[in-house]
Amino acid sequence: MRDKAVAIRSGDCWFKIVEFLQQNWALIDRDSGGDCTVFFFGDTAGVFDRLRFPSVAEAETGLLRNGVKR
Repeated sequence: MRDKAVAIRSGDCWFKIVEFLQQNWALIDRDSGGDCTVFFFGDTAGVFDRLRFPSVAEAETGLLRNGVKR
């Protein structure tokens, strides 16, 4: 996943501190059909994972349940 450019329109950053001076970041990007994708990246800015959700509300709930904060 690291060798491809990913276009993310969201600027609403979520974060989770995972270790001393290390955090993971998440951005929720809405699709045209109402679904959304959460992109996860570290301090080096490379996307290391993504999850799809049927709505932004469900994405936000999933992030909060996993200790990710706005």
